[in-house]
Amino acid sequence: SIRRQRQMCIRDSNSTFQKNIVVLPKGNNTLTVNRTTGCGVFSVQFTANVVAGATYNFIYGDGNQSGFVSTNQRSYTYQATANSTQIVYPAQVLIRLPNGCTDTLRQGITAYPRLEAEFNSSVTEGCGPLRVVFANQSTFLADNFQWNFAGLGTSTQRNPVFTFPNQGTDTVQYRVRLIARSLASAGGCTDTTFQTITVYPQPLAAFEPELTVGACANVPYRLFNNSRGAVEYRWDYGSGSSFTTRSDSSVNPVFFNNSPNERIYTVRLFATSRFGCIDTATL
Repeated sequence: SIRRQRQMCIRDSNSTFQKNIVVLPKGNNTLTVNRTTGCGVFSVQFTANVVAGATYNFIYGDGNQSGFVSTNQRSYTYQATANSTQIVYPAQVLIRLPNGCTDTLRQGITAYPRLEAEFNSSVTEGCGPLRVVFANQSTFLADNFQWNFAGLGTSTQRNPVFTFPNQGTDTVQYRVRLIARSLASAGGCTDTTFQTITVYPQPLAAFEPELTVGACANVPYRLFNNSRGAVEYRWDYGSGSSFTTRSDSSVNPVFFNNSPNERIYTVRLFATSRFGCIDTATL
């Protein structure tokens, strides 16, 4: 290192006193960090750029420190809870140089509260088409939301509503994603959460009569069950009588008419799948 000498003279009327003062350099010491802000739990890498042979005490500003060490790099993890406020930690590094000089390097680290994305769904499974109301439960710091409904649609609303289809014969699962951000007050913190919505296929209720003309009173009248995807069938003959079966075979109801005029019966078939989904056909 360069040693600088300064000459100091003291004179009075009777004598002169002279002494050389040696001023040792501290050097151009700097402190660099990989980040100055973070959200929730985050790590900061401190690097002291100092001449070789120095020792370092990393003081993190939250009451913890490394003590004097010979390495010029340290990593430290800061932690802010979801309900805390913004905190600036006055981090610093105390340096002892090989020539006996000391130096202090400073850097503020800003910790923003942890942001948590969370939501509830009105239903998580059901028969298609399934209408779901999403209730956003993200922490109060969040002010920007990006919803993705398994690639079927998106929304930026706080509490969106979406209908999930299932026009096939198999169960379909949709993965809903919510990205919550804090753009206004918390340093752009972000968090992501997911939820799965299960949509069951609807059965198809269908039937046709044996005859296309009216039935005669008191004579069995055959109805052919053409339903698909169901495991239970309830027939409502419109006469006050009904019949429930797990068979998809045809039925032979008898319609009565004791009046001199024709009588119209409205027949309904309720087909229920193994998931409890119901479809209705009417004749």
